Amino acid sequence: MTGNAAGAVDAADAAGGSGSPPPRAGSGRRDVLKSGVVLLLVTAALFGLAEVWFAFGAYFTLGGSTPDPPLGELVRIDVCAAVSVGAATLSVVLSLIIRGRWGLLFAVLGGIGMIVAILLALVITSPQVDWRPGPEPAPDLPSNYQPCYSGSGKCN
Repeated sequence: MTGNAAGAVDAADAAGGSGSPPPRAGSGRRDVLKSGVVLLLVTAALFGLAEVWFAFGAYFTLGGSTPDPPLGELVRIDVCAAVSVGAATLSVVLSLIIRGRWGLLFAVLGGIGMIVAILLALVITSPQVDWRPGPEPAPDLPSNYQPCYSGSGKCN
């Protein structure tokens, strides 16, 4: 009796463990896709943080006017923004391939990441806008205009 029982247990262990169902076909591919989506989401987040860090270094001053940042700093900000948006977009595409509840979860997270990455890219990489009102434009006056300072309206 011990020979049969031990043989049956060894056969079950060799077939996939103690009573667990065999792995589904394609589950290895899904695991690789899940890992890829997680890696892309982490990449998007890290490059988004790097974009904010570089923009802070380029534009922040404690007083006075902000000097124009060098071209190299602007390029770093733009590259970080492009990588962040691209990684978030690719994570959404890969999560749609996964399908199921994990695909839905990753699609939602990737969509939120993509929206945040695009908004960050638009806010940080767009030119700075001065919202203060500028000086009033001078009126178009004829070339023979002579100002009258007497207030009478009758000037020579």
